[in-house]
Amino acid sequence: VQPDGGTHPAVILWPDIAGIREAKRAIARKLAGAGYAVLVVNPYYRDVTGEQYVDFAAFIADKGFQKVAPWRVKLTAEAIMRDATAIADWLDRQ
Repeated sequence: VQPDGGTHPAVILWPDIAGIREAKRAIARKLAGAGYAVLVVNPYYRDVTGEQYVDFAAFIADKGFQKVAPWRVKLTAEAIMRDATAIADWLDRQ
């Protein structure tokens, strides 16, 4: 999410355990309204795409902690650093 036109400082928004959902998109829109370009990361992209839960209540109701456990195993410090480096490089090229 970004403001219309121009160059803007970037924010990498890494969601909590429940991943991408409307609450995180709303934060991105608010930051964009303040002049930032915001990339909301899907930390589970290795396994799933897009939104998995509408909100945190749905995450809890669907036994989200158990569901994401095998996805989280792949989120080692090394994997997160590789992703963060690739994301920053991509943002720099925009």
